[in-house]
Amino acid sequence: EAIDHSLRTASHLDSFVSWLSEASWSLQETFHECITKKINVLLARGMVRLVIIDSIAALFRCEFAAKDSVLKAKYLQTFGAKLHRLSSTFRAPVVCINQVTDTMGEGPIGDRSSPCSTGKHVPALGITWANQLLIRLMVSRTGHLVQPAGDVAHGSTLRTMRVIFAPHLPQSACYYTVNLEGVKGMKTGTPT
Repeated sequence: EAIDHSLRTASHLDSFVSWLSEASWSLQETFHECITKKINVLLARGMVRLVIIDSIAALFRCEFAAKDSVLKAKYLQTFGAKLHRLSSTFRAPVVCINQVTDTMGEGPIGDRSSPCSTGKHVPALGITWANQLLIRLMVSRTGHLVQPAGDVAHGSTLRTMRVIFAPHLPQSACYYTVNLEGVKGMKTGTPT
């Protein structure tokens, strides 16, 4: 009820957005209600032009056992279709942040008791969710520090954004930094 009241007035938008960002989505039904009713209202009123869901994997991390994979896939397909419909109806991008997991291999010198990362990343929600996406981007840190001109004390980590899959874009990458001034694109991947 309080949520519905907040949606009726623009002055309460900040409290609703705060509630959304702090909510612990423990049940898929709650999330379903949010994307089918609450977000619809905000988009229809022009109060929101971009929807970011961080993290979609959190909804499924603890709720489903391995034996529930069919039910999990059904929920993922339902949510994917609803989010596509929101984006199409309101011409608003929907960004879903999905963690990746590293695949594990044998440790050094074939020691099976100490597995280590192979460096290969796979989407945390698997192939069902991956098939719901129009564009798949991988964002990562490079480990290089970029120093602003004349300011040795305040460096920013160089990051990359790679197009992994998009039917209308070539596979490519760009480099950027994030600091107090915001996001800034970089011309090359090597710090100067």
